Order: sequence, then structure tokens, then C-alpha cells
Amino acid sequence: MEEILELTDTELDSVVGGQGDVSTCAVSPDGVCGCSAAV
Repeated sequence: MEEILELTDTELDSVVGGQGDVSTCAVSPDGVCGCSAAV
């Protein structure tokens, strides 16, 4: 699963702007990182 997380980090890195730890969370339009449980 680490590979999937790394790939997700890379994707989000380009979108968010260097925040790899967002891999496990979803970025809201407000720019806030909210986990699926917080949604």
C-alpha cells in the first residue's frame, strides 16, 4: 500500500503544492485537509 500512497502523494504534491501527508486526506475547496471521517 506504500506504493499507492507514494503515487497519491506525488499527485497531490503537484495539486496541493508539496504536502505529501495529504495522501490519506481529501483537500477541500477551502484548501483544508479533511480526512474522510471529517467530511
